[in-house]
Amino acid sequence: MTELLPTAVLRPAAPSGEAFAAPADRPGGALALPAPMVATVGDIAGLRPRRTRGDGGEVPGADVDDVDALPHAEWSAVAAWLKAGKAVTTRRARLADVAAFVRWLAVEAPSVELLAVTEDHLTHYRDTIATGTARAGLARPGTPLAASTVARRLSSLSSLYGYALRRRLIAVNPADPVERPEVSTVGTTPARTVEEATA
Repeated sequence: MTELLPTAVLRPAAPSGEAFAAPADRPGGALALPAPMVATVGDIAGLRPRRTRGDGGEVPGADVDDVDALPHAEWSAVAAWLKAGKAVTTRRARLADVAAFVRWLAVEAPSVELLAVTEDHLTHYRDTIATGTARAGLARPGTPLAASTVARRLSSLSSLYGYALRRRLIAVNPADPVERPEVSTVGTTPARTVEEATA
């Protein structure tokens, strides 16, 4: 019985029928890449790149460019994950978070591929963006990110690696064990049970 693993998005740069090596623990060996559906993540609904003021772009062009510059297999996984986001706001947040991490990774660990990241890399990423010491991946260098932003970025990466794990592109999700910073609940409305709300 042949096992079919559909891939949602692949750019046309890869020749038809090209295959990439499967992880050693994946049965069935290499997978053939299916026909492409988009040429760039900017073709995904809600992710049109903004190049100049008033051009109708929806996201920073640099974010699209950084993701599009990934090697083909990694780009395919990220693009499929972005497309899988049901809401436009989800896709935009995911793009911003993964693009920031790709920039950070290129500076802090240039020899490490996106799908080869470990728990240690992500822990270091968390610590540097939380303290403002990251050399890349911050909108304002030297300015620490809020705990809620750090937690959101880690959640986005956990979602990406969870998607790659489900598609059997990686063996484990390196973001799962990374502790998220505590987010203050001051000024928020506490959740109540149905009984409390009724009372």
